[in-house]
Amino acid sequence: MEPLPHWLEPAVASGALTLEQARILLVSLSPLQGTCCRELSAAEADASMRLFLYRCRCQGIQ
Repeated sequence: MEPLPHWLEPAVASGALTLEQARILLVSLSPLQGTCCRELSAAEADASMRLFLYRCRCQGIQ
């Protein structure tokens, strides 16, 4: 298993994302899986929202 990118490590370390959610994000973001227009799965959407909320908290946005 490859290490997480540096930009995902803090979110996992803080508990905002599980390791599984981080992996789901990485797979969903990797060259958009050959398509640029597809719907996110529920797991991808959940992980994406958790990362977004984590980043908002880090920037002090309530």
